[in-house]
Amino acid sequence: MEEGRVRVADIAGDLETNALDPDLHPESVFLVIKATSEGGDTAWAARSAGAPLSSEELLGALEGLAESIRRDLAGDWEW
Repeated sequence: MEEGRVRVADIAGDLETNALDPDLHPESVFLVIKATSEGGDTAWAARSAGAPLSSEELLGALEGLAESIRRDLAGDWEW
């Protein structure tokens, strides 16, 4: 493997997820990566598998993910 590359399995090997509704049909898988340098700088990246996506489709998927996370977090907060 090239220097500086990391296998997804090495960082997501123990990943667990909730089951999807049986009526849903997965179309692709997204991996959102947060990386931090030794100096504390943060960088984000997104990768997809399952289907080639245009940048507009990827942005739409990430916006949907962000909205789902906000909704889930809001439900857990004690206001």
